[in-house]
Amino acid sequence: MKKVNSAKIDGDNNNVAQIEKIIVLSNLNNTGEYIPDEYATKLLVSAVSDDKNPIIMFVPTLNGHTIQCGICKFSVSDSEVSKREMSYWEDALTKLDDYGYIVATNYKREVFNITKKGYEYCDSLNEDNNIIIDNK
Repeated sequence: MKKVNSAKIDGDNNNVAQIEKIIVLSNLNNTGEYIPDEYATKLLVSAVSDDKNPIIMFVPTLNGHTIQCGICKFSVSDSEVSKREMSYWEDALTKLDDYGYIVATNYKREVFNITKKGYEYCDSLNEDNNIIIDNK
């Protein structure tokens, strides 16, 4: 469980902005390194679990975007994924890219490969939490 920063955030009374600042602060460790949240972790673990094709695809559709990795697919057109939840998946993908866990393979930024840092993170999850990564 991540420790939420209890520091008071000054500024306007926009609760959403303040909550987002707390979440960002809670996802950084003491050295300022980003720690992937549950969405980002699921994307990485799903991609790594596909031995044949460990990539993450971010494909534009008529309804927005679809994120596919391994056997998992996240899309607004799916009945169980709302636009709000899809925004969390897209944010997770962006942060993974920004902090070097994945890297785009083309200029369109639709296909991403897992980097060494991404594999090391998944390996640390496997060691720390006894998570078994497989493609079943």
